[in-house]
Amino acid sequence: MQLRFRSAQRQKQHQHQRLKAALENLRGVPNKINAEVHLSAIATEWNAFYRQNASVTLKQLVQKAAEIDAKYGFMFRPPM
Repeated sequence: MQLRFRSAQRQKQHQHQRLKAALENLRGVPNKINAEVHLSAIATEWNAFYRQNASVTLKQLVQKAAEIDAKYGFMFRPPM
């Protein structure tokens, strides 16, 4: 019983840390440039990526996200 409680407690702490990290990494695109940047440029990049990569790995997804962040991140709020 004690072991199970500790395991559940650790799992809950880990989930909390992951959620906190995810929230800290959230970014927004200002409304004035949303259509141009988010709905057009970034969407076009992702669509091309998926067309070229029928079977995508997690590593490829993370790499592409990093490329997009590097290219457009200065426009995000807060900036990357």
